[in-house]
Amino acid sequence: MTHESIQPFLDWISVHPTWSGFIVFLISLSESLAIVGLLVPGVVMMTAIGGMMGSGILPFWETLTWAILGAVAGDGLSYWLGYHYHEQLREFWPFRKFPKLFARGEAFFRAHGGKSIVFGRFVGPVRPMIPVIAGMMDMLPGRFFFFNVLSAIAWAPLYSLPGILIGASLGSLSPEVASRVGVLVLLLLLIIWVFYEIFFLIGSWLLNSAITILNYLWRRLNQLPGIKTLLKTAQGTEQGQLGLMILFFLSSISFLIITFDVINSTGISDWNEPVYQALRALYSDHWISIITLLTGIGDPGVLIPTALAIGLGLIWSQRLTAALCWFFIIGLGYLCGFLVKDFAEIPRPEGILYLTYSYAYPSNHCLGATLVLGFSAFLIQRILLTKYRWIPFTIAIPLILAVTFSRLYLGTHWFTDILGSLALGTAFVSLGGFLYRRLDPQILPIRALLIPGLSTLTIAILIYSLAFYPTIRKELVREWPIETLNESLWWKGQGATQGLYRTGALKHQATIFDIQWLGSLKSIQNALENKGWTVIPKLSFKSGVLLLADNPAPLHFPVMPKFHRDRLPVIAVAKPLTHNYRLVLQIWQSDYKTEQNESLWVGTLRLEVASHPLPLTTLYLESPIQNYILKQFEKAITTQQPIGAHFIFNNTIHHPVLLLKSLENS
Repeated sequence: MTHESIQPFLDWISVHPTWSGFIVFLISLSESLAIVGLLVPGVVMMTAIGGMMGSGILPFWETLTWAILGAVAGDGLSYWLGYHYHEQLREFWPFRKFPKLFARGEAFFRAHGGKSIVFGRFVGPVRPMIPVIAGMMDMLPGRFFFFNVLSAIAWAPLYSLPGILIGASLGSLSPEVASRVGVLVLLLLLIIWVFYEIFFLIGSWLLNSAITILNYLWRRLNQLPGIKTLLKTAQGTEQGQLGLMILFFLSSISFLIITFDVINSTGISDWNEPVYQALRALYSDHWISIITLLTGIGDPGVLIPTALAIGLGLIWSQRLTAALCWFFIIGLGYLCGFLVKDFAEIPRPEGILYLTYSYAYPSNHCLGATLVLGFSAFLIQRILLTKYRWIPFTIAIPLILAVTFSRLYLGTHWFTDILGSLALGTAFVSLGGFLYRRLDPQILPIRALLIPGLSTLTIAILIYSLAFYPTIRKELVREWPIETLNESLWWKGQGATQGLYRTGALKHQATIFDIQWLGSLKSIQNALENKGWTVIPKLSFKSGVLLLADNPAPLHFPVMPKFHRDRLPVIAVAKPLTHNYRLVLQIWQSDYKTEQNESLWVGTLRLEVASHPLPLTTLYLESPIQNYILKQFEKAITTQQPIGAHFIFNNTIHHPVLLLKSLENS
């Protein structure tokens, strides 16, 4: 199929963008489907769609997501055919027409194992046959879908990348940049593969080591008087009970250590501010909306009704011992969390309006998610066959981690709040597992857990999303109090504004502001424009490709995003000095206003030079600014403009600060 034959189809997509997601899904699905993928020009079509993504005709992230989902579905369907029909598939049409592809696919799969799912998506004619072979050879579904999703996430951007770059650059992208993008993508895939191998080896080693140590301890301890009575179990093995007991003690000790550090602000607490500031630098209104919904999974108003429904379901099924263990662990876990919270009295991070009336340590959301989801996973895995017992934890653990990350990202908790909650929750879950295995010899009916649990959880999340989310999202903003500025003291370099710092990504005081400017934002913009300062682009995908150019133009190169109190600068302008030197001025809101309601704006003036800190990349890195540069800026910006200027010098910080005031409204 030639490019000309599919052009009308691509034109139709550009005219009907609302159908784009469905069409892209079908394209990537068919391109990944067994046998069918041999006939679909996936490279051409994905490149063309990528061009429309890069030029803005199609929504970028939405279209890319549909492409990934289609690729996952295509390989998943192929895998199901092989897994379901096995050798019979060779006799079905059209598979019987391609015996050589089966042979090549089998050889490729035997040579590379699970990695063939990743490699196979990019390797010539065997590409659509690898998932079928994986299914025929009984590759475990969980292992297959891990590689399937991983390869789809890499495949969709890579196949559409050439078109994206062409569309983003509107025809101006140089071959040099395009080639560098390709090299970097390949390097990224290689790095991902290496990290996976290392992670897999370490995980296997840790698991085998834990089993070995547990067996060794059991051989040493089972002869001690009373140990068999202590570890007596109604279901499972004594070694399993010993493992749960060890996990309980390790988690409890970890919780006590973390609590001690939190109360005394030592040790692990030193990580609170860096983690908090680093996540503030990733603040985005778009992600805030999504993560606010995600954090609702751990809301007590969602989890407590779910826990109550599961307990009642156990009682209804006449599993009273299991119900007693359930209510005891969930109730005592929540109670312990509330008591520690009131005892520790750790304030939350500053600037949060939502839930400011409660203390921070530990996190009720994180603790509740660990208790309810973790203990549910433990009870469910006892019902399943041994080879399927990984499934409940594979579902529960990512959900728990997602809730914990949401609390950090939203700035509602410190890093130690999360660690303490996970440790406390793990301690109670392991204690609950120990008691349940010891006291209840009966296997629970899965309906007693899943039906009341999933139905109540779904209803509670819907109620949260429809009734509470809009209010919570509106209140979950970073609010900073407006402080009154005494103009006369400010002009003399006295008062709280004498040394204002920018809050950075890793520390509260990142860089001191070189410039404090009193006046309206429009007057500042006009003054800078009159003196030849040019707005430079923000870092985005379109502007980010210049990071791969050898000598990008100073005014076209994006400014690296820097936050002050979770906000990007309101002004980011530059003035070129040479072909690889530029001055960059960034100005932020300061939250200070005079009694006449004039706003104070704060900024940093930086000298940047084009450098190559990494192969194939270019970055404009900051050079230490000299005092004379700040003085030259003052001289240039005030010449023939209604602007007052004054230098102050703080002996403590040894840094000059330029005070500017727009006089046009004075």
